[in-house]
Amino acid sequence: MSKIAIWSDTVAILKKALLKAEILKHGIKEPQKNPICQRIPLTIKDFRATLVTTKIVNGLTGNISFETDGRRKDFEMFVFQSDQKREWNKVNRWNNKDRQLLPFKEEKTQNNITDNRLHLKVTVYLEEPFVSKKPNTSEIDKNDQYEGYCIDLLEKIAELRNFTYEIYEVPDKTYGVKEANGRWTGMVGELQSGVADLAVASLTVTYTRSEVLDFTVPYMHLGISILFKRPKASMPGFFTFMAPLGFDVWIWTLSAYIGTSLSIWVLAMLSPIEQKKSSANKLTLINSFWFTLHPHELQQHFGGFLQ
Repeated sequence: MSKIAIWSDTVAILKKALLKAEILKHGIKEPQKNPICQRIPLTIKDFRATLVTTKIVNGLTGNISFETDGRRKDFEMFVFQSDQKREWNKVNRWNNKDRQLLPFKEEKTQNNITDNRLHLKVTVYLEEPFVSKKPNTSEIDKNDQYEGYCIDLLEKIAELRNFTYEIYEVPDKTYGVKEANGRWTGMVGELQSGVADLAVASLTVTYTRSEVLDFTVPYMHLGISILFKRPKASMPGFFTFMAPLGFDVWIWTLSAYIGTSLSIWVLAMLSPIEQKKSSANKLTLINSFWFTLHPHELQQHFGGFLQ
């Protein structure tokens, strides 16, 4: 079908250019209606100049006009999509000026039926990748100036729930802070005051905000984590057993052991009963150190036995 439409418009533009060339050459006001054999021969010097200046409005492939180099200008192409009723609807359009695929929105005229769908004012906060503004979008529709995950989600919801919307950026460019008088600023304030009907952004659900707003089901869950470098594995050293306790703890433990052993030895030297014992049974300095260490060994032994 597209080839037929192109050939039809091609023949139509050639016909109109030929008639226009005859008028320019001979100065006649209307095309000749005589039989072909009786017509004045067409001897125009530059037929191409006449052809590129010829225009057709509302051809099968749209309006037809040409640049001076012969390329077609001011034309549009559309992308059609079949719905559940097997009807083809225009969903996207492309033109040689913007040179990008844009959503198609049918222009309303006075003869069109009034759109009775619900219309909402939607406020957004620019934060990639949720909502961002396209570059060089001053000449396109206001809703088409924004893109991102939240915009795609809004378009899908509007399609499913059958409503229209108008997007605008929050004036003070903030999510909103609660003031002393109970009023909110930013995006929350736009909803609280009724200026906006809907807010689309990566807005965190909090208790204070939920007192004045109704949130949808969250579409993203985030968790706070602490990141640290993974330790490198190493061979245990000779003093690795001391690692669980600090250096000062080991110093105080050793000092307590030495002090206790010395105290026992001094008391043994001052005791008259200890002096009467044989040299093999006396608490000498070395025996005092062993005496202090021996209860710990017994405690570990019996403790292991009872377990």
